[in-house]
Amino acid sequence: EMLVYSLVGAGLPAGILKVAPVRLVNGPSRCAGRVEVFLNQQWGTVCDDGWNITDAGVVCRQLGCGTALSAPGGARFGPGSDPIWLADVNCAGTEPVLSQCRARLLGVNNCNHGEDAGVCLFPWVFADAGISEVAQLRLVNGPSRCAGRLEVFHNQQWGTVCDNSWDLQDAGVVCRQLGCGTALSAPRGAHFGQGSDHIWLNNVNCTGTEVALSDCRARPWGENNCTHREDAGVEWARFGQGSERIWLDDVNCTGTEATLSDCRARPWGDNNCDHGEDAGVVCSEVVQLRLVNGPSRCAGRVEVLHNELWGTVCDDSWDITDAGVVCWELGCGTALSAPGGARFGRGSDRIWLDDVHCTGTEAVFTECRAHPWGDNNCNHGEDAGVPKGLPWRR
Repeated sequence: EMLVYSLVGAGLPAGILKVAPVRLVNGPSRCAGRVEVFLNQQWGTVCDDGWNITDAGVVCRQLGCGTALSAPGGARFGPGSDPIWLADVNCAGTEPVLSQCRARLLGVNNCNHGEDAGVCLFPWVFADAGISEVAQLRLVNGPSRCAGRLEVFHNQQWGTVCDNSWDLQDAGVVCRQLGCGTALSAPRGAHFGQGSDHIWLNNVNCTGTEVALSDCRARPWGENNCTHREDAGVEWARFGQGSERIWLDDVNCTGTEATLSDCRARPWGDNNCDHGEDAGVVCSEVVQLRLVNGPSRCAGRVEVLHNELWGTVCDDSWDITDAGVVCWELGCGTALSAPGGARFGRGSDRIWLDDVHCTGTEAVFTECRAHPWGDNNCNHGEDAGVPKGLPWRR
């Protein structure tokens, strides 16, 4: 029988450690060896029945080890001597940790230690062949190991990543590689402080399906026209598990509801969840936005508040899509046009943003791509504006 061995421990009493630690032993490095799982206060092995490259990939992700090359069975890294905790492991490949994969009940198997499963990682197995390695990653200067300034290890030196084209898909690959779950945001502009070493990567362009950041397209190592003011970062939200009732499941909001209770969901208390699946919310940092010198609150010169100072937006590349995001954030409906040339008068303070480029799907204006704060070649004769919109919301 296949049972979910995951956050409830597959048959273990409630309260057991919900993300089981894993390790690779008896190999050439911490990222290659026999797979062992820590449960019931004891390390044990994994049977190779059903063991494949997808399962090995989840182990590598949990350990922050990059891409799995192979999933050797037959005690390739020697037989273990403790319990055989798992058999018939069946990972989808998207799990952040092995303990979220399906597997046979703990200790219930017909295996022996001659069938212990292992993992081989790309860099070490092919080092002699001269194949490029999966770059090590770390997140620094943040509140946890899963949030901070992104740094990559290349040529025996740590360096940063430039935020040109840096987006949530790229950050998601980093989180997956580090075993950090789902990326919350992809902060740019040295949000977690400026690095001081090499800027190793620029124009990173991940599809979102890559296992490691080094699988993504980017400029050659070290080739960039960036400064450390453009260092990229990653944020992951995690707030721990609740202990009371789980009231809602399968919540499905359209985005137009005034309150969460207006959204579609299962009946109150009807769920198939545990507290390892508790949902959270992180709201974007409050950056105030306003339209001034126009006929109403929904038409005027665009101004944003940054560093406790209001400033304007340059009209370079300013278009109807950008104006639409402003209208959406202010609850002003659909933008009719995107006037530039200081149509609503010239500002007198800082010009905070230039070359704004919104896709139209952003929830707030500050999620749009733009030059770093204050970096522009404009004057106030180019201040951007928004006219009053139609009464419609996406």
